[in-house]
Amino acid sequence: RILEFIVMDEEDNLLEDAGVRIGSLTQFTDGAGLTSFTLIPGTYIFTAHKQGYSTFEDAVELDEDLTIEVILTTEDDEPDTFAVTFHVDISKAIQFDLLGGFDPDAHHIFITGSMLEWAEPGSEPAHQQLDWINADPMAFAITHQLEAGTYEYKYFSDLIGEGWDGGEWEGGENRIVEVTGDMTVEDEFGPDELDIINIGDDNHLSIYPNPVQNTLFIESGITINEIRIVNMLGQMVYSANVKSEHYNIDVSGMEQGLYFVQINTGEGLITKKIQISK
Repeated sequence: RILEFIVMDEEDNLLEDAGVRIGSLTQFTDGAGLTSFTLIPGTYIFTAHKQGYSTFEDAVELDEDLTIEVILTTEDDEPDTFAVTFHVDISKAIQFDLLGGFDPDAHHIFITGSMLEWAEPGSEPAHQQLDWINADPMAFAITHQLEAGTYEYKYFSDLIGEGWDGGEWEGGENRIVEVTGDMTVEDEFGPDELDIINIGDDNHLSIYPNPVQNTLFIESGITINEIRIVNMLGQMVYSANVKSEHYNIDVSGMEQGLYFVQINTGEGLITKKIQISK
């Protein structure tokens, strides 16, 4: 579908070089005040801006070709806002199974935070759902117009869970950004501890059941040297020296949620994701 914008001032003068932004994409108007986007049907939030004028922001439902007239007003005493693009790379989260099986045609990445008054993830898709902008590495982005200041935020995915259950980690500290001007925030989805390299071959390894309530069984075709369990905050909640090909762990006393099991063998380190349920 074609979404066309005509940008003018309060006296109906057509404005050239006015920027219109949808997600992470920005187009500038020509001498006739026109610019356009080719988009799939859906709901989009857009902003229009030009130096000397106040930024205009609105949302539009696109189900057929559409032309929107935007009137920019001269700047007054309103506070300045800046274009802040949140760019998140999810490739490592896919590699280490936090987002294992992620399908960009079926699953979504959301953001929420103090700039959105912590609206529940997915409840305001026009403001929260990131655009898929790159396949390798797989990355998503969204742009918000924000006043200068400090904001807390966090990413979520409906692959992990719906709403608040889909966080890149459970509880814990939020991400923080200090806005002082137009900027791009570069993030990687998930806790920092996902950078533990998985160099082992897991063809010989079996971990079951998953989800698990009481006893987790680990069987390997080679000797297991050490086992660690790490929660979504990167905190180690269990460790054991094993020196065996078979090992059982009582997880009944652990909190419900997602964990990473790190298994050290003579062939390297293998990381597996498990879910503890009650």
